[in-house]
Amino acid sequence: MSDNLYCDTTRSHMLELRAELKKASEDYYNGNESMSNFEYDKKFDELSLLEKLFGTEGENFTDRVGAPAQKTGSLAKVTHEYEAKSLGKTKSVDELVKEQSKTSDGKEGYTCLSWKLDGSTVQLTYDHGKLQLAATRGDGEVGQDITKNAKYISGIPQEIKYDRKLVVRGEALMSYAEFERLNADGEFANARNLANATISALDTRLLEERHIDFKAFELVDVENVGGLDRFSRRLDFLSELGFGVVDHEKVKVSELKDAIERWSKPDHINKLGYPVDGLVVAYDDTTKTKDLQGTGHHPSPTKAMAFKWQDETVQTTLRNIEWSPSRTGLINPVAVFDTVDLCGTKVSRASLHNLSYMEALNLKIGDKITVYKANMIIPQLAENLDKDNGKMMDYHSLGCPCCQQQVSIKDNNGTKTVVCENEKCLAKELGTYTHFVDKHGMNIEGLSEKSILTLMENGIITKLSDFFTLDEKDRQKFVNIEGLGDKAFDNLLASIEKAKTTDTEHFLYACGIDGIGRGQLREIIPYLKDNYDTSLKQYQSADGSYDLLGLLVGMEEDGFDFTQINGIGDVLAKNLSDFIERELIEPEYGKGFAECLQYLRFTDAPITQNKDLPLSGKTYVITGKLEQFENRDAMVAYIESLGGKVSGSVSKNTDALINNDVTSTSGKNKKAQDLGIPIISEADFLKQYREKDEVERE
Repeated sequence: MSDNLYCDTTRSHMLELRAELKKASEDYYNGNESMSNFEYDKKFDELSLLEKLFGTEGENFTDRVGAPAQKTGSLAKVTHEYEAKSLGKTKSVDELVKEQSKTSDGKEGYTCLSWKLDGSTVQLTYDHGKLQLAATRGDGEVGQDITKNAKYISGIPQEIKYDRKLVVRGEALMSYAEFERLNADGEFANARNLANATISALDTRLLEERHIDFKAFELVDVENVGGLDRFSRRLDFLSELGFGVVDHEKVKVSELKDAIERWSKPDHINKLGYPVDGLVVAYDDTTKTKDLQGTGHHPSPTKAMAFKWQDETVQTTLRNIEWSPSRTGLINPVAVFDTVDLCGTKVSRASLHNLSYMEALNLKIGDKITVYKANMIIPQLAENLDKDNGKMMDYHSLGCPCCQQQVSIKDNNGTKTVVCENEKCLAKELGTYTHFVDKHGMNIEGLSEKSILTLMENGIITKLSDFFTLDEKDRQKFVNIEGLGDKAFDNLLASIEKAKTTDTEHFLYACGIDGIGRGQLREIIPYLKDNYDTSLKQYQSADGSYDLLGLLVGMEEDGFDFTQINGIGDVLAKNLSDFIERELIEPEYGKGFAECLQYLRFTDAPITQNKDLPLSGKTYVITGKLEQFENRDAMVAYIESLGGKVSGSVSKNTDALINNDVTSTSGKNKKAQDLGIPIISEADFLKQYREKDEVERE
């Protein structure tokens, strides 16, 4: 092969890599997963070498940061005052120590060690103590303006006790626990992508329903504050101002290797509870690094550098692709392979996310693959070593693994998913039943997904109302099921009897209305109660009984605009309206929720305020986690027993917002502050009540 032909072939490969990585990068920063981290890093390193040999400055992909910001709806593009460069990366601890030793302090100097958080980088600008701008990193120069969304992100204060200009950079991310809560049906690829999509959402209800945390990792600019010439001290200063801040440790360079080994232990990473993909070291004495020059892509590695863990990869063979159906109809692919040992645990399965992800890997049964643990925690496929051999099957003809009906392929912004459209699919029915008996729904204890499936297979449960008609006639069938017995049956009957007494909030949650979870119901139910005898009186049933479900029916029949309720926009209003029509007005077309009503007794009661009780005339709003009461319902009952009233949203009529995190930057705290309404903790509330009660008794 001639040199010219060799160069042409190599340049052609360079251009192919650029195109692949450009698409994967844009998918990554805009909420989709089309390439594994392992494959991306490998191709990036290969392209970096090629661009050094054949690339052109200004065109090189590996000189870019992130991906271009998209102008989505009303989210405007903004140019960063301070360019948000990506850090240089290494997988060598020795290289890291070498770079950190280049100042005059050598190995006797100190570095600041922290997590390399895996979310979405956000830059915040404050002036005169108020947040002026929150923007995503984008391509490092231009990002998206998400200022209106920032108030819903925990760890971003709207106001700080510092009246000059201040610029902060940090990561908006979602915990694994929150991701698992939201991803029960396997709809989302990972916590990082869901965090990215959430912070840029046009619908702020998504931010109200999903918990996103902000962790500052750099104080970019600050005016006229002394004593901030240490990187670690700058992070502590941000914490004092009320920002969420990344965990960090000041470490002597000579001890950095041991510290990195300690921070990199799987148990230490797991305990964090957030996605991380490495560590960051920043030289602590900023006076010694402020003039060091980096490249167009990243700052000087002596100033700051990322340490990427060496992903332990193991070769194995793909034996099967299982398809796991969910309550929503989404069918999620799972790779099953010969068992391997990864990070001390046996692994034989890994999520494949969606059909687009599978197509990118060209996966076929029998392929030789490599697997690893992303962020040292989650099993993932790294590479398909047989990617170029053969062609994967066409899944358009795939049958649902549960009902065998043909599936459909949905394309959502370039991401293909497999969906079962059969409303009678057993997997959907099982998901509906499991959600119905959940503790936040009808709260029938002792029924797992497995036991419900067994009851269905044995003909004991054929429709939702069967849960409430179980009695002695079913005992023999029940106890004949393996693993179940008389005691379990007795406990189940007792739990069912208890579940027959409920309230509208729990019942509506049990119905699984699309997009309407506990957060929305805690706005809907108080709205109904607050306005039952006033503005909603015209929608009540003819007998005038206190019936919140009947009220919803009347509102729907009269064309009520449900977007009047706080937190309910056009999409959720339609979902609520469709549910009322299908399940309550014309239940013959529904899933059978209405049939359950004959067995239920609702405890919803009109809110009456006894003038002789201590909290008469007082209205409270409760938000956040509780510490002194068992749950929110218990505190609501307590306040109402004292003549008070609990509302779901803060308004000018609210007497106090009860939140144990009084410095929270949540939407409710912000609204309370704007209206001058006091924010008190549970302890403050109980103390005020006791003092009031004692005065009245004297």
